[in-house]
Amino acid sequence: SDRTTAATDQCRVIVRGLMDTEHTVVAEVTEPGSLGQEILYDESVNVLADVRSLKVSGTLNAADWTTIRNMSTTLWKIDLTGVTNTEIPAAQFQRYGTTWQYLHEVKLPSALTAINDNAFEQSYITAIDLPATTDKIGHSAFNNSCLDAVTLPASYCIKGYNSEVGRTYDNVFTNCRALQSLTVSNDNILYLGKNYLDGCVSLTGFTMPTSVTKVYSYGCRDTWHNDFGTLSNITHMDYEAFSRSGVTHLNLQQLEGLNPYYEHAYHFGGSQELTTVTIGEKFFRFNSYYTNEFADCPKLKTVKLYSSTVCAYNRGFTANNLADMTLQVPNYLVNNYKVDANWMRFGTIEGFSTEDTELFHINQSLTLGARQRMEGSPSLDISNNLVFKIAGETAQTFNNVKMRSDQHNKQYTQIISTCPNVSVASATLSAFTRGGRWYAMCLPFDIKVADIAPATGSYAVR
Repeated sequence: SDRTTAATDQCRVIVRGLMDTEHTVVAEVTEPGSLGQEILYDESVNVLADVRSLKVSGTLNAADWTTIRNMSTTLWKIDLTGVTNTEIPAAQFQRYGTTWQYLHEVKLPSALTAINDNAFEQSYITAIDLPATTDKIGHSAFNNSCLDAVTLPASYCIKGYNSEVGRTYDNVFTNCRALQSLTVSNDNILYLGKNYLDGCVSLTGFTMPTSVTKVYSYGCRDTWHNDFGTLSNITHMDYEAFSRSGVTHLNLQQLEGLNPYYEHAYHFGGSQELTTVTIGEKFFRFNSYYTNEFADCPKLKTVKLYSSTVCAYNRGFTANNLADMTLQVPNYLVNNYKVDANWMRFGTIEGFSTEDTELFHINQSLTLGARQRMEGSPSLDISNNLVFKIAGETAQTFNNVKMRSDQHNKQYTQIISTCPNVSVASATLSAFTRGGRWYAMCLPFDIKVADIAPATGSYAVR
């Protein structure tokens, strides 16, 4: 272990030095269920325990797979490239007790599509060649194995777990402490399953595919030496998704939510190399008191938030580090952050221009005071049941203003302007309604009746 904070079970102990064998038993299964008999026709074999190296062809049934498991205390390697089966059964090569203590090489069927749950769990194999047709790797398939390099084929994850297209199964490479290289050759992966790479302490140089938008709980925890990149396409992640990872610079432009789970949120907590964090404008709150999303990151110095409102926050960073950190926020919100009881603890709070921001999602009620104006001419997407106020006389320009209202549940969006210099290029109302009822709206600016164009239904103007 090369981290002082590591638990004792996170040390890397790699099994090496197994002796190869000269003789390979070749068995062709012409009738499913006959593998055992075919093996015994080899002159060097008296009992199945005599076999060290086995090459199989033909179609296997459940009895044949059981025959292979019955050789699990002595078999060193097995070649299944000539087998027509498309799946490796669940737990087929799972090392447990005295089973598969010597297996170090497996060649998979050339037309393989699925490796089922626990198939190689705790296995001592160090490398595996996944056929291009492989689209499923089940739960814990390689959990706690000795793999040191894996290339995921083009077909991988086309179907996804639990009918969720693009979602990997859980625990696939959990605690693969020797795994140094993981290569993804497709863009099928959309959601990284629970504990997917948890405990891969030797992994280096694996960049998260841009197709991935969500990482489930503990998905990349304890990947000490791996920088996953900026994660700019991630929209959601669950608790401890990247805790104690090797991330350095985060640019979470698409992030919408961090899922809390009591005291276990800690999404990037303990990431020793993290220095800068940028979070896009869709993210507007740190969810709960027990979050600590970026706690125990000693090198973290700069946090940049694009949120159009003050981020709700209680505890997301290590309190003792705040005085040495810089918080960057939109210019018009600087003073709001400086008077906030939580954010004011940052050593430096400074503004930046948002003139190039084309769209702001307004997810919390917001008041633009007399001296506060959004730069440029952004569009607004205002969530339902909010109040958006504009005060003062300084001009404010918007492109499209989209208001959302759930009128069926009596949740109304309100835009209140006392400013005479507000310019809106266009406005859209997206309302959840129930048929057969009339709903009324009042717009806080002059509008031509001819410019009103409903998507569906009837309307009246008064």
